[in-house]
Amino acid sequence: MNGLGKTAGSKRLSGTATTKEIYGYDEAVRTQTKDLFDTTDTFILTFGLSEVWYDAETQNVFLRTVPKQYYDPDRNLFRVSTVEENRDNIDAIYKLIRKHRPDAKIIVTLFPIPLIATFRDESCITANSVSKSVLRVAIDEVMRARKDEGFIFYWPSYEIVMDVFQAPFKQDRGHLEAPILDFIMIQFEHIWCKDEDGNLPSLLTAWVLARVSAGFLPDRVGKMVHKRMGVNLLAFIEKPLFENVTESEASRVMIRTLMAEWDAEDS
Repeated sequence: MNGLGKTAGSKRLSGTATTKEIYGYDEAVRTQTKDLFDTTDTFILTFGLSEVWYDAETQNVFLRTVPKQYYDPDRNLFRVSTVEENRDNIDAIYKLIRKHRPDAKIIVTLFPIPLIATFRDESCITANSVSKSVLRVAIDEVMRARKDEGFIFYWPSYEIVMDVFQAPFKQDRGHLEAPILDFIMIQFEHIWCKDEDGNLPSLLTAWVLARVSAGFLPDRVGKMVHKRMGVNLLAFIEKPLFENVTESEASRVMIRTLMAEWDAEDS
């Protein structure tokens, strides 16, 4: 979700009469979406970037990119949304959900994938830092104001990616390495999902594989974990070369704990 604002709803664009069909409105989709909203008990809101395109006449923000054939450089403009407007809009979403689904829980996250391009006259790296910071501060202000009401929660996917792993992204910087994504989602399941049958994926397995993917553990560890090669794994972590691994002793303890988990499952 981009930096938030009212969706631009002008009747004309670039001097051409347009209809709502240009923006893909579909009554059947709207009805189906409303049905989902009316029955869900948990809303997950993921905010992505604070850079937005807007209509200069209405000042309303576009939900998605303006089609190229309708783009008007004098009317379709770019800006960075502010902390205040994002805070107010996130809070408005919160109040709307509470009004129509008063018992629903709301989980807020910040999308960790960085910008790969910007229309600012800045480096994309610095523009991304500002974009994420604007949203993170806006989210925090809403959380501080509303958290005690007991309906809104923050899930730190952004912080897990940026602060826990040293190399979380694929080479394109637009996708996470699969084991790291798996770890985040499995951790989410363990914290937020009810498991009636005790069949949640192993969080410790996901953590070890994520650390392999991020370069904290050798690739060989990942291969042996995938195949549950306990004897080989134990022998490998006792080799002198394992001392070169980051936090080698803590890593040994973690792997031994994982092997104990396997033994418990097999017994």
